[in-house]
Amino acid sequence: MNNYQQSLELAGLSPEQAIIYSCLIENGQLPAGKISLKTPLKRGLVYKILDQLVEMGVIIKDEKPGKVATFEAAHPMKLNELAETKEKQAKNA
Repeated sequence: MNNYQQSLELAGLSPEQAIIYSCLIENGQLPAGKISLKTPLKRGLVYKILDQLVEMGVIIKDEKPGKVATFEAAHPMKLNELAETKEKQAKNA
């Protein structure tokens, strides 16, 4: 596990989400197939986690007609917002 992944988990990402986010930080914009090759995660799981990360707003999906969708990490401030939201939810629980 690299330092990115530990920090990402502290910000509220699951270990698998952290793996994919750090892969995108290190490699830039990639299609899901390349992400699955660069991580230890199976392709089906990569697609599921990418959908979760898009919904959370921490990665951006680029879909152009007739092209393979690619994904890139959103600005790290999004992770800060995620951590603040998780913290508020914990306090309210």
